[in-house]
Formats: sequence, C-alpha cells, structure tokens
Amino acid sequence: MGCEMAVRQIMRTILSVDSKTKVKDAARMMVERGVGSLVANRDGSPFGIVTERDLVERIVAEAADPSRMTVGEVMTVPLTTIDPSASLADAARKMVEKQIERLVVAEHGNIVGIVSQTDLVQSLVDFQKLAKLGIT
Repeated sequence: MGCEMAVRQIMRTILSVDSKTKVKDAARMMVERGVGSLVANRDGSPFGIVTERDLVERIVAEAADPSRMTVGEVMTVPLTTIDPSASLADAARKMVEKQIERLVVAEHGNIVGIVSQTDLVQSLVDFQKLAKLGIT
C-alpha cells in the first residue's frame, strides 16, 4: 500500500538558518520559501528545528517579540532523524511515537532532506490514484 516506498522517494530539500537569527527573519524566510520549518544550526552544525508550531506556541501564544528572540530560543531540540532508506511506514510510526510532524532525513550523519506528515499523506494519495489506474 505504498508503505514499502522509502523515505528518500518523497523527501524534500531542507533549508537551514543559524540559531542566532532573529525569529522574525526566520519566519519571513519560511513564508518567502513556502516551507513550514528550518533546521537550526549552532556553530555551523545542525542542532535543532524551528517549525510553524514552535512559532505559534513560543512566540504568538506567549505574546513574545519575534524581533528580539532568536531561533535558538524557540527551536525544538534534539533533531529527530530518519534514514533515507527507511520505509514510509517506519517514518509514520516514528512521527506518531514522537508526536511530531516532520522528520529530518540524515545519512551517515549528514542531513539530506526532510519529510512531513503532508508528504506521507500525499504519497499515499498518489499511490492510491496509480492503483486505481492499475499502474502499481
């Protein structure tokens, strides 16, 4: 049912930002690039992730000033990763278990992409469309 597909088949390119970046600038970047998250780097290495949910919970809900706060103050740590060869079923299980909406895809310690709940659902819908056409 499409779950035998590997994460690498649906992952997308990930964007990153320095953890010292102001939240306002990170949010603007997310809007301009049409993404829901950015990997946060600390000292040049991936360290955490800042998501739309982080912005809502830690900025909007707290009435904090995004021009004064840094990504490092609102990001989620540690990164939750998955290997690109993992199945989509494994990715879905990990998201449910960790109660997260995105997994950073890492291979040999290097970040190679990201997969979201939306990506998983879209791949299932696409698979079902192909199945109806007899192309699976």
